[in-house]
Amino acid sequence: MNPKIIQSAVLTLLLAASPSPGFSQTSAELKTFLSQKQGLNQDQIAAIEHGQPFAKNAEPRSPAEIFVIGVV
Repeated sequence: MNPKIIQSAVLTLLLAASPSPGFSQTSAELKTFLSQKQGLNQDQIAAIEHGQPFAKNAEPRSPAEIFVIGVV
């Protein structure tokens, strides 16, 4: 895969995920998102709440893609 495409995708994800003023999630909303949408278990969510970074591979839409979910 073209390194420029990968760099562009990563930059887009980082910009899209950056916090915006006026938009915030409650702890309950974040826990729901992490468990239901990303498939994290309660131990993984608890580790994140205690400051541990977490990353996992996500299911790509095609074999040419790579998705990684990271939480700090």
